[in-house]
Amino acid sequence: MSDINWGYVVDPRKRSTIGEPGLCGTLAPPSDYEMPGVVASGAPVQAIPYERWPELIRQQNEDESSLYHVWQRSRIGVLNQGQSSYCWAFSSVAGLMLQREVESRPFRRLSPSSVAAPIVGYTDRGYYIEAALEGMRTQGVASDDFVPMLTTNSREFKGGWRDDAANNKISMATEIPRDHQTQGSMLLLGYPLVAALNWWGHAILFLAVLDRYPSRPATDYTRYGVLFVNSWGTGWGQGGLGVLEYSQQIADRAYVVEQTE
Repeated sequence: MSDINWGYVVDPRKRSTIGEPGLCGTLAPPSDYEMPGVVASGAPVQAIPYERWPELIRQQNEDESSLYHVWQRSRIGVLNQGQSSYCWAFSSVAGLMLQREVESRPFRRLSPSSVAAPIVGYTDRGYYIEAALEGMRTQGVASDDFVPMLTTNSREFKGGWRDDAANNKISMATEIPRDHQTQGSMLLLGYPLVAALNWWGHAILFLAVLDRYPSRPATDYTRYGVLFVNSWGTGWGQGGLGVLEYSQQIADRAYVVEQTE
């Protein structure tokens, strides 16, 4: 990835001037929001020391073994939420599809709308990624054979969609602390991160850590950036991808999803 010109850096000062199809609104749950049963706290593994990051990034680039490379070889592609406010479900479902690729499970094109629409009464509404994750645990995610990728119309949900969704449930979503080193370590270890960014009012999928400024000390977090895939189609950013730097690369809330069958 160091050989690719990932120059598209999201600028938080330009929240509505880069052709954004629509933000998702309420992504930060209120203080009295009860976390759903699917969410567990704590990182699944210990953080990797910063001193090891440059070599790990270099090696993953050479081996083409990063999450970005897994995503690139997959059939997932860039999802497109259109003008909807369903990023909270699109990012979560993209995370599940990528996690399935990491685990070499059969490919299934899963419908984010099959998660979001029933939760918000088949309306176009921004909501919490935690709600999407809980819906993915209790109901599951239907394939696009049964529910279009983007719809708020209950009549477009084909008969049998609930049975199909039940085949694609997550068992757990582990909450990763709001800490740069911990979140970056998860990516380096091959855990896709479903990420909510309060400053952007948006949810995306983190793919990989980039060594952006090699002249800086390895322990300086501003040396690095995060490559992510958005859900606004391939016309946004660089083919649907973008880079976050400095404090914007730290997700306010991030989750690793797990699936058992």
